[in-house]
Amino acid sequence: MYNNDQDCITSNKTVFNPCEEGGCVAKVPMLLGCLSQGETISECMEEVETVRSLWLESTQIQHRSIPSVEMVTQKLRSMSAA
Repeated sequence: MYNNDQDCITSNKTVFNPCEEGGCVAKVPMLLGCLSQGETISECMEEVETVRSLWLESTQIQHRSIPSVEMVTQKLRSMSAA
């Protein structure tokens, strides 16, 4: 669990992937379902920041926990061991 939203925001890296049809997709692997797309990297960066903020806001409103790096790493290890 993160101590505050700032810890979460700085700990969650964004991954950008090009699209075959042009543009790119950005996702924040630590935040399930947090992704966006854009025609340019710049547009995609702006969009993913908006989506990240909305994801965090929604999580707080629904009283859900924000996963820590350790929680996700542990889950991935258990999934790969199965």
